[in-house]
Amino acid sequence: MKIKCIFPHNYSIIRNVKIFLNGKTASVITYGEEIELPLKVGDKVEFKLAYYFKAKIKIQESDIDKNLIVFYKFRDNFLLAIVDSFNPSLLQVKSFNDTDYDNVVSILYPENEKALNYKYDMMVVIFSFAIGLFFLGHSIFLSKQENLKDFEFLVGGINILAVVILLFNKGKICFNDYKMRIIAFCVLNLGTALFLDIEYIYKFLLVAVILSVLIRILSQSLETS
Repeated sequence: MKIKCIFPHNYSIIRNVKIFLNGKTASVITYGEEIELPLKVGDKVEFKLAYYFKAKIKIQESDIDKNLIVFYKFRDNFLLAIVDSFNPSLLQVKSFNDTDYDNVVSILYPENEKALNYKYDMMVVIFSFAIGLFFLGHSIFLSKQENLKDFEFLVGGINILAVVILLFNKGKICFNDYKMRIIAFCVLNLGTALFLDIEYIYKFLLVAVILSVLIRILSQSLETS
């Protein structure tokens, strides 16, 4: 029987869900992953995330030809969804037939954006990484602004880490989340660049690179809308 883990909006993207079969550890599954377990009628399967969120299912005759989906069940209201995030029963498990299993994202989370299963715009990736390296290097070796270089170092490190996370989780991050992350970093980078005490030609080039990334991600957003 196939088992897949699907969460909305990239929640718990780097966390593991432990699977227990009849009280014994059977496997571990992560966001977006699919595994197979030899389950039979009467088997009790339990899923645990962070020792707090738990979901259980007892395999029935009607489940044998189906597959299992582990997911979060949020209510539509924003405030209620926040309350739900503290509920141990937030984690759910349900069996789906083959057709529904293949389209489970649109069934469970119809509002959720599709995953980034296309190629990244490498200009956005490379420029974002280069901007992070610039801030990092400038803050360590060249900056004379004592009140800004720590913040500049932090911005540079966050840029590099964000790009690494995007590449590591390619195909798992929803496009809308990807877009908002890049836009947020562009705004942060732009604000940091404007306050740097560097020659105007270098500041102009840095701002131009940041704006080019912002323009490309916005144009990419229009193409996918």
